[in-house]
Amino acid sequence: MLPNRCRLLLVMFSGWMPGLALANPLVDGFVDEYLSDTERLSGFCQEKFPDLPINSCKALVEAGVKSVTGGEVDKKALQDTLDTDLHSPEFLNHVLTKLYGRDVPLGLEFKNLDASDGESLLGLSYAIDKKLVKVDRPSSERWNSRSTIAFNANGTLTSDSDKNPRNFLDTRLAVAYAWSSRIPIQSDAFGQSLTEAAIAAAPLCAGPGAGNSDACRAAKRKGFALLDNISDYLNAFQFYQLGIDAGYESDQRFDAQQSRFGAFVFGQYEAWGTNSLLGALGLTPAIRLGVDKVEPNDETPRAMAGDNSAFYRYTGELSLWMPVGSHFGQNLAFTINYRHWGEIDPATVVSNAGLDKYSVRSFSLTSPSGLFVSYSSGKLPLDVRRDDVVELGWKTYF
Repeated sequence: MLPNRCRLLLVMFSGWMPGLALANPLVDGFVDEYLSDTERLSGFCQEKFPDLPINSCKALVEAGVKSVTGGEVDKKALQDTLDTDLHSPEFLNHVLTKLYGRDVPLGLEFKNLDASDGESLLGLSYAIDKKLVKVDRPSSERWNSRSTIAFNANGTLTSDSDKNPRNFLDTRLAVAYAWSSRIPIQSDAFGQSLTEAAIAAAPLCAGPGAGNSDACRAAKRKGFALLDNISDYLNAFQFYQLGIDAGYESDQRFDAQQSRFGAFVFGQYEAWGTNSLLGALGLTPAIRLGVDKVEPNDETPRAMAGDNSAFYRYTGELSLWMPVGSHFGQNLAFTINYRHWGEIDPATVVSNAGLDKYSVRSFSLTSPSGLFVSYSSGKLPLDVRRDDVVELGWKTYF
């Protein structure tokens, strides 16, 4: 699994984008000098792609520069670097707090839960979103499309199931059709301008001591400035899904259970520039809306209140992810998440018992090392009361 920005950069920088200038020894030497400046590259990566591990960013920049200038890209070396870095728990812990519509490996959270009633419990949360079938569909000028069948499961288990404040296990199988932004192509003018800058700098920097002259340095700065902005033409990424899913919900003891069948839509937007408010703040919003038909058993709170009939409900989830800078050597991420379930036309006995609507809001701070702290309030389906919960723990992926 590669998060959206990394997936697009991999394709763009590994040769999908054609070379926009003919291979030229002068350009090659100019580019090699740019790439050898590790301080400049590190600054570029921190400014443009702070979410990426530094080695992967440098490898992507090198591949991107060579692709633009008609040079040869070592795709295997690039892929090996990305496989090592982008599947590491440190990287996944940082970026997968976003609400994604893409593959998510099995994530486990080992944590302590402190509930508002004073109870403190040891817990294990799990989450996985695995695409079982992926079929690419014909694409348009602006959009890629794909059909998928996916398995999704998430929930929290605690040392005492009767006191679990987040006692809700959700498992489902989904069939969906997805659209995502196509990768834009760098303009021909960029490659031409870079070639012209390299050719203009060559005579000014030739000869003993010429490389340190003011004229040489000024000419190089012009070309290096172009390379510093090689990714600026990337604007934003959009991802949408429309589908149906069938699932099973239960408490930890599998006493209260209900099956469900529904339809949903999902959308995610990620700005890459800083010209918008979302881009300037680094915010990645995502939303999921759905409608379900639910069949409860006789052990659900709703059934015990006097109505065990099937019912329809609407659902919604909103997530906002943003980086909050580097602290103690760690790039921290802050996530806000809100989920809501509401029964459509509930019976009086259900609404009077307060079992027709459920919602949970949560706020979490996560580090690449896997350490996290979160606060959540509300109640999940199958809960009978609202809880405030503080969690402290460690997360990893398999």
